[in-house]
Amino acid sequence: MRIGLLVCDHVLPRLLPIAGSQEDRFTAFFSERPEIELLAYDLLKGEYPDNPSDCDGWISTGSKHAVSDGEPWVAWLAGFVRRLHEERAPHVGVCFGAQMIAHALGGEVTLQAAGWGLGVTETDVRADAAWMVPRRDTFQVVVSYQDQITKLPPGSRLLASTDHCPVSMFAIGDHVLGIGGHPEMPIPYIRGLIELKRGISIPPDVADTALDSLETTPEAPLLRNWIIEFLSRAING
Repeated sequence: MRIGLLVCDHVLPRLLPIAGSQEDRFTAFFSERPEIELLAYDLLKGEYPDNPSDCDGWISTGSKHAVSDGEPWVAWLAGFVRRLHEERAPHVGVCFGAQMIAHALGGEVTLQAAGWGLGVTETDVRADAAWMVPRRDTFQVVVSYQDQITKLPPGSRLLASTDHCPVSMFAIGDHVLGIGGHPEMPIPYIRGLIELKRGISIPPDVADTALDSLETTPEAPLLRNWIIEFLSRAING
């Protein structure tokens, strides 16, 4: 499967030695599944694909940016997300990528008073899907967000949630999947990010609670299998 990786952020230079770039993290995430071939497009550098048909499927990454930012690439991505949906191209959005799906397709994304969602969190599955193999009632995943999806786009179905983030995973039809967490983010990276921002953009108490949560192992292989099964079914009809 040739998957276009829509890169929506650059890793801070101080954190690059931990797990590399966004492309590096996703490459490592899929490294045990050689059927996945990633083709990266750095949107911040203006590297835009021409058509939804350029790849078999698409993944849009997380970002420190907000879907309401006025950056040219953000506006471009909103338009491309609508094109992907119109052409029923398989598309998985991760964190910011999921928020962009909601924003572009008629939902709402807002900065919530609940504050940071950060660390490893247990997420409750609210609805089953055929690609959830193996099926689980809950799963552990790394999260790092302030904005939240507060209204799903028309035609969406809620798949998973937490008390802090009611919309943690959703789907539209059989071709769009939004995941609020970061299954591709390794523990050393999220630890480094929290420690770097502690007391600056992350309140110390929030950072300390998040650091404590890193003792729980996120279920990256489970989410990787779900994403690949989702894409495979969407691509093969």
